[in-house]
Amino acid sequence: MLRTKNDKAHHLGLPLPAGRMAAYQKVGERTLLFGRTELADKAEDEEVELQFGDAPDLQVIQASLPVKTDPRSGRGGHDNLVEIDSERRETTQFELEILLKAGEKIVDADHTMTMKNGQPLFALSIPAGDKVSVHFRTEGP
Repeated sequence: MLRTKNDKAHHLGLPLPAGRMAAYQKVGERTLLFGRTELADKAEDEEVELQFGDAPDLQVIQASLPVKTDPRSGRGGHDNLVEIDSERRETTQFELEILLKAGEKIVDADHTMTMKNGQPLFALSIPAGDKVSVHFRTEGP
């Protein structure tokens, strides 16, 4: 994913119309196509996120086990484990966004969590050739 902001500080700052977009990357002496994606209309000062496809050198595995329902509240939950395994030669900055159901919330986690667009987000640094595990517990209807 390529993330920037449509402002003058990031060499943009004009309304961007929807359409196809290509990104290029300098590799040695050559400039190579990095990827193609679709861009939605973006106003000035709006955040821009461009998804360029899957990363075959990163693997994400998730497991979820139900937790007993609390007889007093009638609320259940899940113990969750997400493992991110990297085969990259360099450290990778990775964002794990958790999509929760209506009324569900994270009540405990072993990594610092923030919110983005109303959803929990774990910002992780995955060392080269290593894996990182995230454990969290949810409660909800």
